[in-house]
Amino acid sequence: MVTIQESKTDIARSLIRKYGNKLNGAILYDGYSRIDGAPIWAIITGIQGTSKNDKTGPMAQVKIILKDIAPTEAIKIGADYSICGDCKFRPYFDTVKNKIIRDCYVNLLFSPNQTWKSAHNGNYPILTPEEVGALLNFYNVGVRIGEYGDPSAIDVSIWQRLISSANTFNTSYSHQWNESWFQPEFFQFGMASIDDTLTVDMLRALHGNSPRSYRVTNSYNT
Repeated sequence: MVTIQESKTDIARSLIRKYGNKLNGAILYDGYSRIDGAPIWAIITGIQGTSKNDKTGPMAQVKIILKDIAPTEAIKIGADYSICGDCKFRPYFDTVKNKIIRDCYVNLLFSPNQTWKSAHNGNYPILTPEEVGALLNFYNVGVRIGEYGDPSAIDVSIWQRLISSANTFNTSYSHQWNESWFQPEFFQFGMASIDDTLTVDMLRALHGNSPRSYRVTNSYNT
């Protein structure tokens, strides 16, 4: 009798044989935004634990990006709404200064833009959440869902399948818990981002006392 663990290992080894030892990223969702129906991707990088993100260490990183528009271009025309919703920290393009103004910590010129270009160059295979999870399990690597983009833009079942298959450490935050498209099942594994506008009291009023929360601030003095 084959155990679940043995099955995951077999899946991972089969993928490595197919794509080679350098398989370190994949498109795990190729579909539409729950926010406004725009075509989007969820792309995972650092599957082998090679991420150099100084905040999360060697965790694999999932970016949620528009499929047809580069991240920097999306900001200029406001199309990043499809993956960020009404997040107050969304970057915007200042037409007077001719540059992107951002409170968001993500540097779009690097990771998201490079990932988008790499995907369009055919460097990432399309894998199921279960397949990606099997690889994470094989390498014993945790996953951060939403390095860029809000996880609520994608059906929660995608993340549940990924997390169940990986069975490793994961982190995820959503700033869109007050929106109509938000699925409360997200709180089974993810946290609510709160700030001075979307407060803990509002979170409790909408979702009860169960959800965990994470406060976002622009100042270390709060």
